Amino acid sequence: MFFLVGWTVAAWCIKPADYPSWYRCVAHSITGWYCAGCGSTRATHALVHGDILASLRQNPLVLVLGVPAAAWVLFRAFRPSYRARWKMPGWTGWAVLALVLSFWLIRNLPLAAFDVLRPLPASTSVE
Repeated sequence: MFFLVGWTVAAWCIKPADYPSWYRCVAHSITGWYCAGCGSTRATHALVHGDILASLRQNPLVLVLGVPAAAWVLFRAFRPSYRARWKMPGWTGWAVLALVLSFWLIRNLPLAAFDVLRPLPASTSVE
């Protein structure tokens, strides 16, 4: 939970356009392919500043998976008496893995229709 709070505070305080070298993906630098997490820091920055469309443009998985995962972590952290009552089905992990791998593959297909899934450059301001 402390990582989640730290990530949110850092995303609120640090503007990615001011530090583009911090937001380079190692996987993209080595392979030239966008990983499923490319753009997630910039997406989180846009999200905590209330710009949902910019967040979606950088990495839609932040809204689709990140926000529900954060809500689940916070729920479990502040309501320990309900831990046993709020369980996820066993197939949830496989569904998340399939979604992430599909997103990773589709955003790297060399078709113009999938350009919208690729993040904007780190030097581009999302505010």
